[in-house]
Formats: sequence, C-alpha cells, structure tokens
Amino acid sequence: MTSSRTRDMEGKIVLITGSTSGLGLHTAKNLFTRGATVILTCRDEVRGRAALEAIQSQLDNSNESSEGRLYLFTLDLACYQSILNFCNEIKQHFDRLDVLINNAGVMGLAFE
Repeated sequence: MTSSRTRDMEGKIVLITGSTSGLGLHTAKNLFTRGATVILTCRDEVRGRAALEAIQSQLDNSNESSEGRLYLFTLDLACYQSILNFCNEIKQHFDRLDVLINNAGVMGLAFE
C-alpha cells in the first residue's frame, strides 16, 4: 500500500488557487515533485513567476526529478471578468481537471 505522502500523481491535472505563497505554494511544490501537472493561479504575474521559479529551483537543487508540468494563469477571484477569462483559457488548454484546491482567500461582498 502506498502512503498518501508518496502517492504517485503522474498524469493528474491539479489546479491550485492561491498558489503563490504559503500553503498553496507548498502544496504545488509537493504535487509537482510527485508528477502532477500543476496549474498555479495568480493575481500578480510577477509573484506568479517567482512561485514558478521557486518550485523549479527547489527541484533543480534536489536529487529529485519530476514528470510533472507547471502552468501559470492569471486569476483574480474578486473580478468576475477575470474568472470568465480564466475558465475559457483553462478549457482551451486542458480537457479535464482531476483535483481542485481552493486555497485563495476571497472577500465576500454583501448582496445588494
């Protein structure tokens, strides 16, 4: 039996919101090293690129290798148009999602 710590994620497509820092970034690193295709989302492209580089450099500095792939998409969950654009881009690039990790913080607005 394979433990969840070492379970192979090769071939799985994982989308993580809030993946540029903290738990989201750590989760992205972990899943990528286990072979997952990881889709990172960011509001700020500079922070998103820094997160991608952090994941890649961690792998480069270790003895590990990964069959996974990393993708970065802009997404602002406080902007409906950004959400629509993001969904259209994802549907153009991928035929499915296997895992969705909703990690991004969002501010709720009152219904008017």
